[in-house]
Amino acid sequence: MIVADASWIIALRDPHDEHHGAAVTSNQKLGNEDVMLPSLTFAECLVSPAQMGVLDQAAEDLRAAFEITEGDKDAPLRWAALRASLGFGSPT
Repeated sequence: MIVADASWIIALRDPHDEHHGAAVTSNQKLGNEDVMLPSLTFAECLVSPAQMGVLDQAAEDLRAAFEITEGDKDAPLRWAALRASLGFGSPT
């Protein structure tokens, strides 16, 4: 099991990110290894989507691609929306 960092997930999902190529390469090398996102990391990955108004779709996409550790399923969405509403950008 791999525990993912937000910067890797963000780079993996954004083709314009300067680290996108390296993130894709490392993702390909994982093979069938499970990747887990802790709730806080999941929230960090959702800040930019919240700012762009696509929070729910981004959350659905991430949940389909990764194992998310969530006690309160909606907490990361609230955290991301709050951070986005306060004007804090993505942590990249």
